[in-house]
Amino acid sequence: MRRSEGIAHVRYFEDREVNQWRNKIQNEFAVATFELGNGVDEFEKNLQKLGIEQHISMDEAIKRQEEKQGIPPG
Repeated sequence: MRRSEGIAHVRYFEDREVNQWRNKIQNEFAVATFELGNGVDEFEKNLQKLGIEQHISMDEAIKRQEEKQGIPPG
Protein backbone atom coordinates (compact mmCIF):
# COMPACT_ATOMS: atom_id res chain seq x y z
CA MET A 1 0.00 0.00 0.00
CA ARG A 2 2.72 2.46 0.97
CA ARG A 3 4.76 1.55 -2.05
CA SER A 4 1.85 2.16 -4.45
CA GLU A 5 1.15 5.51 -2.75
CA GLY A 6 4.82 6.45 -3.13
CA ILE A 7 4.81 5.46 -6.78
CA ALA A 8 1.60 7.44 -7.36
CA HIS A 9 3.17 10.45 -5.62
CA VAL A 10 6.30 10.29 -7.79
CA ARG A 11 4.24 9.79 -10.94
CA TYR A 12 2.10 12.83 -10.08
CA PHE A 13 5.16 15.08 -9.87
CA GLU A 14 6.75 13.61 -12.98
CA ASP A 15 3.54 14.16 -14.92
CA ARG A 16 3.33 17.68 -13.55
CA GLU A 17 6.88 18.47 -14.69
CA VAL A 18 6.20 17.05 -18.15
CA ASN A 19 3.01 19.10 -18.46
CA GLN A 20 4.80 22.26 -17.34
CA TRP A 21 7.55 21.66 -19.90
CA ARG A 22 4.98 20.96 -22.63
CA ASN A 23 3.07 24.17 -21.79
CA LYS A 24 6.29 26.18 -21.84
CA ILE A 25 7.22 24.83 -25.28
CA GLN A 26 3.71 25.48 -26.62
CA ASN A 27 3.79 29.06 -25.32
CA GLU A 28 7.20 29.67 -26.89
CA PHE A 29 5.92 28.27 -30.19
CA ALA A 30 2.83 30.48 -30.07
CA VAL A 31 4.90 33.60 -29.36
CA ALA A 32 7.38 32.78 -32.13
CA THR A 33 4.55 32.15 -34.59
CA PHE A 34 2.95 35.48 -33.72
CA GLU A 35 6.28 37.32 -34.05
CA LEU A 36 6.92 35.70 -37.40
CA GLY A 37 3.54 36.73 -38.77
CA ASN A 38 3.83 40.21 -37.34
CA GLY A 39 7.40 40.54 -38.63
CA VAL A 40 6.31 39.76 -42.18
CA ASP A 41 3.58 42.40 -41.96
CA GLU A 42 6.07 44.98 -40.67
CA PHE A 43 8.52 44.07 -43.44
CA GLU A 44 5.86 44.57 -46.10
CA LYS A 45 4.85 47.92 -44.59
CA ASN A 46 8.49 49.05 -44.65
CA LEU A 47 8.75 48.05 -48.31
CA GLN A 48 5.72 50.21 -49.05
CA LYS A 49 7.19 53.15 -47.10
CA LEU A 50 10.37 52.86 -49.16
CA GLY A 51 8.34 52.78 -52.37
CA ILE A 52 9.37 49.24 -53.24
CA GLU A 53 6.66 47.38 -55.06
CA GLN A 54 6.24 43.74 -54.17
CA HIS A 55 4.41 42.29 -57.15
CA ILE A 56 6.17 43.57 -60.24
CA SER A 57 7.82 41.73 -63.12
CA MET A 58 11.55 41.99 -63.70
CA ASP A 59 10.98 43.59 -67.11
CA GLU A 60 8.75 46.27 -65.59
CA ALA A 61 11.30 46.94 -62.83
CA ILE A 62 14.12 47.36 -65.36
CA LYS A 63 11.94 49.65 -67.49
CA ARG A 64 11.13 51.88 -64.50
CA GLN A 65 14.78 51.95 -63.41
CA GLU A 66 15.87 53.07 -66.86
CA GLU A 67 13.23 55.82 -66.78
CA LYS A 68 14.63 57.09 -63.47
CA GLN A 69 18.30 57.20 -64.57
CA GLY A 70 19.86 60.52 -63.80
CA ILE A 71 17.51 61.14 -60.89
CA PRO A 72 19.40 61.02 -57.59
CA PRO A 73 18.13 58.47 -55.05
CA GLY A 74 15.96 59.69 -52.23
